[in-house]
Amino acid sequence: MAQHQFDLDIFEERLAVCRLEPDATVPEWVSEEPPTGALTSITRTRTELSIVCSQAVVPANVKAEKDWRAIGVRGTLDFSDIGIMASLVDPLADIGVSVFAISTFDTDYLLLKEAELHRAALALVSVGHRIQHDFPEAQRENGEIEVRVAPLTEKNWREALALRVNPDQKNFVADNAYSIAQSRFHPDWSPEGIFVGNVMVGFAMMEPEPNKRRIWIIRYMIAGIYQGRGYGKIGLLTLIERFLSDPSCDAIFLSVVPDNENTTKVYESVGFEKTGDFDDGEVVMRLQLTR
Repeated sequence: MAQHQFDLDIFEERLAVCRLEPDATVPEWVSEEPPTGALTSITRTRTELSIVCSQAVVPANVKAEKDWRAIGVRGTLDFSDIGIMASLVDPLADIGVSVFAISTFDTDYLLLKEAELHRAALALVSVGHRIQHDFPEAQRENGEIEVRVAPLTEKNWREALALRVNPDQKNFVADNAYSIAQSRFHPDWSPEGIFVGNVMVGFAMMEPEPNKRRIWIIRYMIAGIYQGRGYGKIGLLTLIERFLSDPSCDAIFLSVVPDNENTTKVYESVGFEKTGDFDDGEVVMRLQLTR
C-alpha cells in the first residue's frame, strides 16, 4: 500500500510539453488560450522556456512532445507532507511507466503518455488511490453495454497482470499472475480477459469437466477501477450464454469466499445457488443450465 492514498482526477485534454529558447517571450497562443479546465504550466530557467498546455493550440513549428495526459491530486496538499510524490510515482515505476511531474501551490500532477493511461490508473488504484473515471464503453445499438469474454493472447496477457481488485478485496481472489502461471500446468484451463470495447476490465479462468457434464469458473474478477458499473454481472451472463450453447455442459460451478457478500449477491442475481458444499474453505455455488 502507498504511504498516502488520494482521490485522483484524470484530465480529458491531450497535452503537449513544449520547449522554447530561454529568452523567448511567452507566445500568444498560450496566453490567449481560454480557461477550459486544461492544465497549463509555464516554467522559465536559464536554459529553456518550458510550456505545458493543450496540444490543440501548439503551432506545428514548435518543438513539442505531444499526447500527454494529466492525473491530478484532488484538493489541497500540505507543504509539510512527506512522500506524496513517491506514493504516486513508485507504483508507476514498478510497471515501467515514465512520468513528468508538475507541482503547484495547491497540489501535484503527473503527466504520462496517453497510451499508458489505462495501465497507470490500474496501478494507482491497486495501491489504494481512488480514481473515478469513465473509460470509453462499447455499446450495442439498443444502448446496452457490450461485454465480451475471450482467451488471453500473446499480445494482451500482460494487461491481465495489471488488473487488481480493491485493496480490501485481495483475500477474495488469487492474483492474476498466479492464475495464469497455474494454467501453464493445466492445459485444459482457459484464462480469459473480460473486455468492454477494447479495454480489458477483468479476468476469468474456466476448468471444464466434460466427464461430469459441468464447467467450473475457478477465477472471476473485475478490476477495482471498473467495479460498480455492472461489468461483472454482464460478463457472467455472457459466459452463461456461451455454456448454454455447449450440449456437453449441464451446469456451471464456482466458489466464493464466505465474507465476499457483494460478489455472492452478483452470482445469485444471475441464478447461482449455494450447494451447501465447501471447496478449500470457499462456498460452492451451482447454476443448472436449462435449455
